[in-house]
Amino acid sequence: MKLGSFHSRESGAGAVTPAAGRVELRVTHLPGFGTVEAITGYEVQTPAAPELREEYSIRLIERGHGRFTLRRGSTLSDTTRPRRLLIVEPGELLSSRPLSDEGWTFRRLNVPLTLWRTIDTDASTMVPHFHEPRIVNPGLVDAFRLAHVSLSRGATALTQTTLLAALLGALHTRPAPNVRAPMRREHAAVKRMAQYLRDHLTDTITLADVAHHVGLSPFYALATFRAATGLPIHQYHIQMRVVHARGMLARGETQTRAAMESGFADQSHLGRHFKRIVGVTPGAYAAAWTTSQSRY
Repeated sequence: MKLGSFHSRESGAGAVTPAAGRVELRVTHLPGFGTVEAITGYEVQTPAAPELREEYSIRLIERGHGRFTLRRGSTLSDTTRPRRLLIVEPGELLSSRPLSDEGWTFRRLNVPLTLWRTIDTDASTMVPHFHEPRIVNPGLVDAFRLAHVSLSRGATALTQTTLLAALLGALHTRPAPNVRAPMRREHAAVKRMAQYLRDHLTDTITLADVAHHVGLSPFYALATFRAATGLPIHQYHIQMRVVHARGMLARGETQTRAAMESGFADQSHLGRHFKRIVGVTPGAYAAAWTTSQSRY
């Protein structure tokens, strides 16, 4: 993903028209709802780095087409087209790349689990699951675009919450399975390995340490983990460190402290991985959150 300068608001009117290679981020705090990140951008030929997230990511391609690979236990790979939503759940890993020289323009909403609990009281005990992550539904696409525009352009809080609630409610009530299938033994081991990595962000650990934790051989642990997540264990560990650093920056911590407490050698080390995975620099990400705090 080739990225240019950072902006905290969407430019232009009507269709998405960001400058080539540019990603725009606006963070919005919604009273009674939580915090949502609205992202608008333009990707060119370079494939986007895989990204692990702890919230739901709802994505819409406005122009162009490409290919995505989604890891959710097994691999789902498909082409993306305009007016099709893609939902990435917490803990899933998404890779994507445009298939044409023109690239694609996109919108994205990053929605924390807490927002689903405002839609359905059962969400407090059950993680919403979308059996089919690809949604071809003109009404839902329009609802997504309305909610995204209200958040990225700073509409009133009432407008933002009303449109976002309408979108999440419509997605949540779609006729699709909403309970995850029981995990096989291998998937349970992957979950335990991921938790071990999360618990040891700042520690020096080895593959043998991770394998011993789940009672598998190092080779089988590595193969099982990569088959389930799409990444080798050490790269997944870096993803988790970036997730942790994002949270610290959002809370107003300094880049130096975020780097140190997320397991990076220094601020520069954090910056290289953060920009590659998140799409903006740590400073730009922190600035968006600071700007959002000043509006409320």
